[in-house]
Amino acid sequence: MVGALRHDALFYCLSALQRFAGMTKEALSPVVLEMATLGQSGLKVNDPEPQYHLRLVPGDFSGLQIVCMMHVGLKQLDPSIDAGMDLDREYAAALSLFARNNPP
Repeated sequence: MVGALRHDALFYCLSALQRFAGMTKEALSPVVLEMATLGQSGLKVNDPEPQYHLRLVPGDFSGLQIVCMMHVGLKQLDPSIDAGMDLDREYAAALSLFARNNPP
């Protein structure tokens, strides 16, 4: 359906917001760089199976999870950046949910 939020991407973004909560930009930068480096060789974003591993983030991740985490990380580093991933609506919805569940 055109215009609908991708719920999987929304929840991956929310998970990334939770994972990165409290991280300084200095701590987050190498994590985002590792994801971007992994993405250079291409990520299978339509395959839901976890098949990627990061040194700096424990666990195994699908391509879409990596892309969502990278999008969130880039936005955390610079909210004005255009990450070029077409996840802005999912990120905004995840940010709203995160703020609602984590009041200042």
